[in-house]
Order: sequence, then structure tokens, then C-alpha cells
Amino acid sequence: MSDSRDEQVEYLLAKLTTLYYGLRVTCQGLPVSITLPRATGPISELMEGVDRCFRISDDLPLPDDVRADLQMACLHWNTAADLIGLYATGMNGSKLRDEAAELAMASMQVALNSVLAWLDQE
Repeated sequence: MSDSRDEQVEYLLAKLTTLYYGLRVTCQGLPVSITLPRATGPISELMEGVDRCFRISDDLPLPDDVRADLQMACLHWNTAADLIGLYATGMNGSKLRDEAAELAMASMQVALNSVLAWLDQE
């Protein structure tokens, strides 16, 4: 892997970790708290936790639009994690995966901000 790719992977993973922390804190503040794993384990464990959050969010006492935003945040986070993994391994089209991961994380942030805005009103 080239130095520039190493640097980009490091940047993407740092951004993904920051967003994960935001998701984790948000989930703890839900009417029925969801505890996601600490961001110290393997990415696969974090992805499993985010997937579990997505699945159990159907059972939370949330308005439909807030639930949809929470689920979108989970899906976009896991999508970004997948894309970063493919980018890091140098799969064909890696620049496209880098950009797609960036867009997935931006979309995740927008959805998460909507959930946070709802929590602030509660």
C-alpha cells in the first residue's frame, strides 16, 4: 500500500471511529438505551454491534422518522466500514470506494444529527 493510501485509510478510520463514538453516545441517550461495544475491539465487533442496534431499533419507542434516521445512521456506518476495508486492501476501483465511504459517513452524520435533535427536544 502506498504512503498516500496508508494516510487516507488512517484518516478514514479516524473519521469512522469518531462517528462510531457519536452513535454510541446517541444510543445511550435513547428512551431505551442501547449499549454499543467500546471502540477498542476489532472492527467486526463494532459492525456487529451497529447491526444489532439497527435490528432492535424496531422495538424502541421512537417516532417512525427518528427510527428511520437511527437505522440509516447504522446502515451508513456499516457501509462506510465495509468500503474502507475494501479501499485499504487495494481492491479495483479503490478511489471510488474511498469517495463512497466519505459520502456514507456524511449521510450517517446527517441522520445521526436528526436523532440528536429529537433527543434534545425530549
